[in-house]
Amino acid sequence: WFHSSIEYVRFNLIEGGAAAWFGEKPWHKLFLGVGRIFGFPNLLVFYGLGLFAIYKRRKEVLPLAIILILFQGFHHLLAHKEDRFLIPIFPELILLAAVGLREVWDRKTVRSIFITLFIVAW
Repeated sequence: WFHSSIEYVRFNLIEGGAAAWFGEKPWHKLFLGVGRIFGFPNLLVFYGLGLFAIYKRRKEVLPLAIILILFQGFHHLLAHKEDRFLIPIFPELILLAAVGLREVWDRKTVRSIFITLFIVAW
């Protein structure tokens, strides 16, 4: 695994191999791609809950949040971007959002707002 990760970084980031073969995309392409996969309202809910989880349960979720930020940040540095590059972080993003949801769910007024937003987003 470690050797293939080094080769991935070397080929894509240092040499720009995929960009030379398949073209370059703007920096925001990955946000739009993930938004198309999850749906933009749901994506905002996932990221919002994830940020809330980081704020409320910093000690427990910070390592996971750092991994997500580094992985996504690295892929924004690549010139060639495809939606499928971020598929490996979907379970972690959903897990972080679930922790945030648990924190939000304990608040009665926020619970009713969240249910309303979820229904609207669905």
